[in-house]
Amino acid sequence: MMPPEQFITTHLPEDENWQLLPTKITKKEFEDIVAVKPGAHKCGLRVDSHRTGVITLDQTNLLEVRLAVNTGTQLLVNVKEKLGLNKEGKTVENCSVCQQPSPGAVVINLALPSVSKYNVHVFCKSRECTEYEYALTYVVGFTKEKFLLSEEGFPALFSPFMDKNCYIFHPMQERIKEKKLSFKVRVPGAKEVVIVPGPKWIHLKQSPDDDNIFEGTVELDGAKPLGKVGIFANWNSGFTGLAEYSFVPPGSIVVKKPAIPKNDGASPPKKSTSPRAGKELVQKRQPATNTKKNAMKVI
Repeated sequence: MMPPEQFITTHLPEDENWQLLPTKITKKEFEDIVAVKPGAHKCGLRVDSHRTGVITLDQTNLLEVRLAVNTGTQLLVNVKEKLGLNKEGKTVENCSVCQQPSPGAVVINLALPSVSKYNVHVFCKSRECTEYEYALTYVVGFTKEKFLLSEEGFPALFSPFMDKNCYIFHPMQERIKEKKLSFKVRVPGAKEVVIVPGPKWIHLKQSPDDDNIFEGTVELDGAKPLGKVGIFANWNSGFTGLAEYSFVPPGSIVVKKPAIPKNDGASPPKKSTSPRAGKELVQKRQPATNTKKNAMKVI
């Protein structure tokens, strides 16, 4: 039997006593609830933060949505500009990131690129299923026609990042502007985690309190303006790309927003030398585990 808290998101009994909820909701409240579709209930998907389907931003273009899911669930987030009642634009790339701060907890961060209306579609898949099912949609808009937009975009996350349940504490912006920056990431089971701004590989230090957390302050002297800065991890079989930033120091002229690769594994330099191991590493492109953007597996 479906729990009342899940049933009420899509069905409102005529007799309120059949809501079977400790606190009854009104018809107006029911109409405002974000509808969690039946397929999502198999994944145990629950809304922890924004329970209404329409979200209005009035101070910033940044939004954080918190969900809960069962162990082994994978999520997809797809953002499209809302052009009309049943009309959407193309997928807005690099404006969302989905991570797992703790087991079963999911955080979706959005940095919407302009003052408009957007449909934020969420899909989920349990470990027993082979296909994603539609879970819910938020409609996100703004109260003002114009205001100063915050830092746009997030780093590109590759499929190994989601497969290994990694998490970036900071930095979370797509474009890195400083030549000296603090990094902190969680990479479960990794032996080494490095930052690659150029030919030099910079190792992050393992936290004394948690073997899965790597952190450190990194000098990006070797990074080329408008070049890429990557995060790579080693699980005993060579380094694998996890995430990628664009390096845009002050004074750089950005003619076009840097292209963000699809979520199918990183493309690190073909050959490089590990400062620690002192041997040549041949980096291979990782096979795609999912061709859709921003997939996440919760273990």
